[in-house]
Amino acid sequence: MTLSRPGKREAKKADHFRRIVAAARDLLAEKGFHAVRMEEIAQRAGLAVGTAYNYIDHKGDLLLTIVIDADRECVAKGRAMIPNLPDDPVAALTAIAEHDSGSSMAALDKAAWRQVLAASIATHDSDFALSYAETTGQLRDLVTETVRMLQARGRLRDDVDPVRAADTIHAMKYMMFVDHVLNDAEPFAAHMEAVTAGIRLIVDGIGTRNLTPEQSNRGKP
Repeated sequence: MTLSRPGKREAKKADHFRRIVAAARDLLAEKGFHAVRMEEIAQRAGLAVGTAYNYIDHKGDLLLTIVIDADRECVAKGRAMIPNLPDDPVAALTAIAEHDSGSSMAALDKAAWRQVLAASIATHDSDFALSYAETTGQLRDLVTETVRMLQARGRLRDDVDPVRAADTIHAMKYMMFVDHVLNDAEPFAAHMEAVTAGIRLIVDGIGTRNLTPEQSNRGKP
């Protein structure tokens, strides 16, 4: 009996935590970030407010938890997508980018995402923020795997470092995602148009080695 008690306590804690996260996700989808209070989340989860605060100190950490769960699901589905992506590099990389951004926007609205970004910076060394950074790295790895797949198919140059290429693409997409959540008026389609244009620039290359002599001489006296 003594040996089973810690297991039961851990299972109870895990159940409480799942209920809090599920209640928060539902309420945020129904009412939006600013309209939801921790007291409502606790009530929806069937827990006392004090019990809820034992697991989550504030809504920022709760949002990070929701994002982490969504990111893990996104990574698993993204890995399954890669073998079936098209040969066209822009189309393939855009599909992965859209899968990432789409999953993020399905998890939280723009107001909540602004809080997530703030919390990930303000509490960068917390367990929640570190887990968020870990899943963000796994999303970047999806781009690396896609670049390697395209190289193996002969669709991208094999002398390009896939990790560096993925870092560049993912950083570009991430900054455009930040711009998207900061702009309440921008539709998701406009965000993806900008991301696709950025991916095309990276894939095509903008260095002088890719310019024709005529292009290289433009602007010269």
